[in-house]
Amino acid sequence: MEDKKDTDIHKYLNFELSSEEEARFKNTSDYKKHQTLLGLLDDSKSIPFDQDVLFDTINNKKGTQTKVIPLYKKWLPVSIAASILICCSVFFFYSANPTSYNTAVAESIQFSLPDNSSVWLNAKSEISHNKDWNNSRDIELHGEAYFEVAKGKKFTVKTSQGIVTVLGTKFNVKQRDQHFEVHCFEGSVSVSYKNYKTVLKANDMFSSKEVGKQKQTLNKPNWLDKQSVFDNSSLNNVLTDIGLHYDIEFKKNNTIENATLKYTGSYTYTDDLTTVLDVLCKSLNLEYSIKDKSVYLSLKE
Repeated sequence: MEDKKDTDIHKYLNFELSSEEEARFKNTSDYKKHQTLLGLLDDSKSIPFDQDVLFDTINNKKGTQTKVIPLYKKWLPVSIAASILICCSVFFFYSANPTSYNTAVAESIQFSLPDNSSVWLNAKSEISHNKDWNNSRDIELHGEAYFEVAKGKKFTVKTSQGIVTVLGTKFNVKQRDQHFEVHCFEGSVSVSYKNYKTVLKANDMFSSKEVGKQKQTLNKPNWLDKQSVFDNSSLNNVLTDIGLHYDIEFKKNNTIENATLKYTGSYTYTDDLTTVLDVLCKSLNLEYSIKDKSVYLSLKE
């Protein structure tokens, strides 16, 4: 069955509502939501326009020809409504389709926001924002991105795990699976994670693992230099990171799943996969085998 609110809009655009029905429709939330655009239709109603005089003039100028009321006279109001409906559709399509950027495995890109703030998007990540930047400065992020915000500019970065509000600063946001991390390099940012809120200043970092502020002195994220650095990081986080840059999936046996393994080390994205795995496994006393796009890990006996 057709949605009633869609039916009311259709009838309104085609001048099919009675005065009472139109008054009720204008009190609905659906009309108020689109009031600016639907108001254009009201303006078209108020334009002085005497159809009979216009068409009589046209017919009189034809001389002795038979007076005929053209077919398009009947359809003129519908044409006006259709034109406005097309404009409405174009506007809503434009607003509902945000500007978005995404990266594949082992890929990173750099681009600018409408306020000239710069963004670097890490591997296998996605970011989007409303095309109407002046009315909505919310950014949706899935993955990891580094921001250098233009002086005096403000916007909000939203992830599935937490929200970051910024004003003229440099910061990195990382959201992978259930992990949420924010690192401020310059200025300050406001972080909201579940019921916890805090303000980070330069060299402050927030991690959802500890749910609190920590100090970490860096000039910029390591991944901008195509390098990953780990400091007592869980094996799962390390393997997730490697998978993002080498397009592989790790398979772990039960002995590893039950073990609490931490890794400190680094690798660059130009290293061979076998080199990365050799260093990792030697450090954690692991062994591996590769088959297609899967790496099988187990503890050495």
